[in-house]
Amino acid sequence: MNQVVRVRCCPVDRLPASIKAIAVGRGLSILGDQVALITLAFRAKAELGHFGLAAIALAGTLPLLLLAPWAGLLVDRVRTRPILFVTLVVQGLLCIGLALVSGWWLLALIAALAAGTAVVNPAWGALVPILVSDSELPAAIGLQQSLTTAAQTMGPFLGGVLVYYAGFHVPLLGDAVTFFVLVVVAMLLRVDRIPSGAGQDRVRGETFKGVTFIWHHRGLRSIVILLSVFIAAISVVDVSDIFFIMDVLHGSALAYGVFFACFGIGMLAATLTARHHTVLAKGPDQLIVLCCGTMAAGILIVGSSLTIWQAALGAVVTGIANGVANVQFGILMARRTRDEVRGRVMAIVGGIFGAASIIGFGIGGVLVTLLGSRWVLLGGAAVSGLSLLLTARPVLRGGEDLLTQPT
Repeated sequence: MNQVVRVRCCPVDRLPASIKAIAVGRGLSILGDQVALITLAFRAKAELGHFGLAAIALAGTLPLLLLAPWAGLLVDRVRTRPILFVTLVVQGLLCIGLALVSGWWLLALIAALAAGTAVVNPAWGALVPILVSDSELPAAIGLQQSLTTAAQTMGPFLGGVLVYYAGFHVPLLGDAVTFFVLVVVAMLLRVDRIPSGAGQDRVRGETFKGVTFIWHHRGLRSIVILLSVFIAAISVVDVSDIFFIMDVLHGSALAYGVFFACFGIGMLAATLTARHHTVLAKGPDQLIVLCCGTMAAGILIVGSSLTIWQAALGAVVTGIANGVANVQFGILMARRTRDEVRGRVMAIVGGIFGAASIIGFGIGGVLVTLLGSRWVLLGGAAVSGLSLLLTARPVLRGGEDLLTQPT
């Protein structure tokens, strides 16, 4: 029988100052990104037509998938501070460029910005675990997820207000400022990650070692597959939500805003209490499975709702489960990947999840047209539940396998 070790969690106020600075800086940057995303959506609609919306989504996501192996290798071969300094400065300049150009040039700059994100995200992700002890890890990841969720919840509203009152240029220039703030954070911190593979000669096959690392771990592979299916399902649901709330339940734009806010509130509540989640199950594997089942139930509540308030309840349930799953997956990734491959593993996982989101949006757009929003929501809940049945057993039995590190 496996012995479960309970680790006493650290309060957020006792976290190192560097972790707090990173969390605040990244939260501010993500807020700027969300504002810019809404701004670019309005610009695409005005300058490129309906196809432009899809093109911008692809330009902002495909580089995360296509460049993941090489971005992860860079993170695992070069010190983190120089990577962050150069990439964040370039991203800030690209945002200034977005405020100045128009038309199809937007797509090129968005793709370049996403290429930077493909490097920056695993760089931050690989840096944080070496700055905290194991007992501090849940609180550290919870703090980052809390500020990220708050930014993602506030961003669309703030972006809409800024576009309405200030036009397209000010929000994009504001996003550029947030990148330069992150540059200051990265340079002021007296911490760095020097990868164990820094300075080593390149070895054949090392670029895709993140892929092989995931593939050879039954538990981690199963979790990635499970979460990818759920991300795709939630993306399908995201396409359906606005049609369901406004056309089926006859809600207003305000009602949809309340519904969207309920999901964000649920996520925020979950991330704010991240350090207490470990009392719910024996480990992150069990919690992730539990959360996926809860997300499927939340989607089912939304799809079977007859009133706005029933749908809002489902949104809260789904948001709470989503928030807990995000934190637990972050903890699992930090604890169960070797430092020498952590950048590549995190980059690959980010690319896979991005691809799942694209697939979900595409399928959602087609199915809403063919079947209607309620049936898409109910089908999303059914597919999510089925995927959980197919993958839960290897996830739960794969925890020990996750600890066996391949060479």
